[in-house]
Amino acid sequence: MLDTAILRVAGTYTVDYIVKSYSVGLLESTKTIAGTLNIVVSDGTLAAAATVTAAGTSSAVMTASGTGTGDDSGLSAVITPTGTAIGLITVTQKTSAGLPARESVTVTTNIGNVGTSTSAQSGKSVTFIGGANGVNTVYLFADGTSGTATVTVKTTSVTFSNKTVVFTGTSVASIAAVQLGATLGGSSAAVIAAVAKDSAGNQITSASSVYAYSSDLAVVNTGATTGTECTYVAASSAHICSLTGATDGTATITLRNKSTVALSTQASNTIALKVNTKAPATLKMAFDKATYAPGEAAYLRLWAVDAAGNPVSGGSKTAMLATGGITSSAAFGNGSASADSMTATLLPLNFTTKSGNGFASVEPIYMVKVFMPSSGGTITTTATGGTLFPSAGQVAVTATATVTDSGAAALAAVTALATTVASLKNQIS
Repeated sequence: MLDTAILRVAGTYTVDYIVKSYSVGLLESTKTIAGTLNIVVSDGTLAAAATVTAAGTSSAVMTASGTGTGDDSGLSAVITPTGTAIGLITVTQKTSAGLPARESVTVTTNIGNVGTSTSAQSGKSVTFIGGANGVNTVYLFADGTSGTATVTVKTTSVTFSNKTVVFTGTSVASIAAVQLGATLGGSSAAVIAAVAKDSAGNQITSASSVYAYSSDLAVVNTGATTGTECTYVAASSAHICSLTGATDGTATITLRNKSTVALSTQASNTIALKVNTKAPATLKMAFDKATYAPGEAAYLRLWAVDAAGNPVSGGSKTAMLATGGITSSAAFGNGSASADSMTATLLPLNFTTKSGNGFASVEPIYMVKVFMPSSGGTITTTATGGTLFPSAGQVAVTATATVTDSGAAALAAVTALATTVASLKNQIS
């Protein structure tokens, strides 16, 4: 093994060597060998064996597809062994100077198998010498066992943070349904998020695991003989059920684990859906609260209702607002929605979630996030219904909220404290 502490440069290196043999501590001169050898380095960036891997410059990144620079969070797969890798870990070794390193690498897992090619599974552990360029790939495979796998990756000098992979069963033991939307129209909309789990409590992400069934096919037609399959969406960490309204009315939706009721063994909690295909009649607008602290975030909501005051279905509503959009009696604070959001006349009405939008609404709304002024007082926003509505609905609507006066509140607190002190003085006297 040869090494050098200086920067490696491509070229031909000539090495003079002498090998001496000893027997019982005595030099055997007749067996002394001397010579010269040449080592050709074709690429100065290639690492030599025995370079030391540094934790600060090296990495082990797990992904499902092999792309990206950060670990995949929530990487999961079904337990069924297919011989195809369900993910991979890219191990990059570098010295403290940022040059490629080539220490021995060991990867182990308690569930599933690992291997160094896309089809060869070595088992629960694999050990190999680092690649010449300092980069190696380890592949992950299912082995038929469910649970959370802990994958350990380490070199001779560095132990990386553990990776986790959730291997789930294919048999659904429970389904929890969460309502995303309450009002449907004649177009498909994502209205239910479902979390399906196996008997061990691991979430199931595979297809053909969740189906929606309607109590009234005339209102929401999920299929006369088979249910409507819900699709797993990794970004939502749930199976998303997109449904379409047929006729106005209310239907109850139940999620099951098979494509027919007869085959199903599991059912979710029920979700009530209303179908409203009536024409918009009036504009509505409101803040999410009545009172705010100075500078506090506020959510201004707009939606359309029918003649009976019920929210209409979502989607982009052309000319929902008249020219000029939304105006306010006072300027909102820094970080508020852009002027384009406030002056738009074509408004997309969507369901919103607390985690994704800051405010949850199961009715389709248009929402702008603003920050209240730093001074106290009453703030009023005004908007006028556009030609989306009949002439009777093309009127101005307002939303009002109060911003607490921090100065007045502080003065009131001081006054209250002074009153308390005076009372205590009287009692002491």
